[in-house]
Amino acid sequence: MVEIIPFNGILYNREKVSDIKAVTTPPYDVISAEAREEYYRKHECNIIRIILGKDFPDDDKQNNRYTRAAAFFQKWMGEELLVQDREPSIYIYEHKFLHNGKHKSRTGFIALLKLEDFGKGGVFPHEDTLSKPKEDRLELLRVCRANFSPIFTLYSDPKRVVDKLIEREMRKKPTIDISSDDGQRHKFWSVSSQDTIKKIRAVLSKKEIYIADGHHRYKAALSFRNEMREKYGGEGMPQPRPQPYDYVMVYMTNMHGRGLTLRPAHRLIRKLPDAAGAIKLDEISK
Repeated sequence: MVEIIPFNGILYNREKVSDIKAVTTPPYDVISAEAREEYYRKHECNIIRIILGKDFPDDDKQNNRYTRAAAFFQKWMGEELLVQDREPSIYIYEHKFLHNGKHKSRTGFIALLKLEDFGKGGVFPHEDTLSKPKEDRLELLRVCRANFSPIFTLYSDPKRVVDKLIEREMRKKPTIDISSDDGQRHKFWSVSSQDTIKKIRAVLSKKEIYIADGHHRYKAALSFRNEMREKYGGEGMPQPRPQPYDYVMVYMTNMHGRGLTLRPAHRLIRKLPDAAGAIKLDEISK
């Protein structure tokens, strides 16, 4: 059975960081080196310093981009530039964008998902992973002990039961409402209503969850969970009740949602042998 739970999210303190747009970035894995420099310049507390920090020639095990990320995180928390919500919540996220000349809106929510090994529960991947990206996200998790970007997941809810619950909460004023430089709009609501959360949890408990994006982060979270279980329990020892490391932050959206858009992922194959890699186009159709 899939288990999701609310959590006490950590958000920028609007009293000290008034321009939320100046401290946000796209997902870490689509940020170029040039864009990273731009985000560094935008604001001294831009999240880029945590999710995709810089490497320097004199980096070592004690001083590197992961330890610097942890230092920034702790400093911003200590100075209350980042503050933690007092009540466990889920967080609705609406993404408005332009696609093929049409305005679209995708809505989902952010919560914690209990980690499950692939093939042993209700969480399913759709792609293989590489060791280097996984190790990168695992090291950030080891040092910072926090999730900074949600894994993108899908579930099937043809009757849109969860969507209707979410839409009711969206009638309230959003916590965050910003437009990015490329014209996309991002709206965010904090939902602490126990009744709403209970109903959403009940629906999702019967669903299968598919990872759309974030396989490396999910596998990194699994590895971190296993490390923590070994450290605090050991092989063959009874495990304690669920701990924070048993969960990972996810963004969940209905695959029957009105604004969900699928686009092709283009890949370029390099260094194919001239003969061995050749194939006639008419052979593909066969």
